[in-house]
Amino acid sequence: MDIDLSRYTKDELLLLHEKIRERIRLVMDMEALERIAALKIGDIVSFQKDGCDIHSVVTRTNQKTISIVTEDRCKWRLSPSFVKKVEKPSLKILKLKKELFPLMDDLLIIID
Repeated sequence: MDIDLSRYTKDELLLLHEKIRERIRLVMDMEALERIAALKIGDIVSFQKDGCDIHSVVTRTNQKTISIVTEDRCKWRLSPSFVKKVEKPSLKILKLKKELFPLMDDLLIIID
């Protein structure tokens, strides 16, 4: 895409810059909301810390972050862009999920 910016005044360029920043913020916020909507309480996710995958359970979804508890019971708040769902969780993280949400599996059976 080739845009000739030389025809714009300084004030027009500053206004354009501000509008672009607003649009980028809006797009980023919408992407974050989509990522949060894709996660639900009880989901098992992972994130990278010092090059290692840390598995955790989603305990809360907020407007811009998710709250999680790791296998060693540390609590974190992260942007959903830093996590991905775990396909094959370990027995340790499944046990933690069951401890955090003892009735969740029973409720899912009732709903289905």
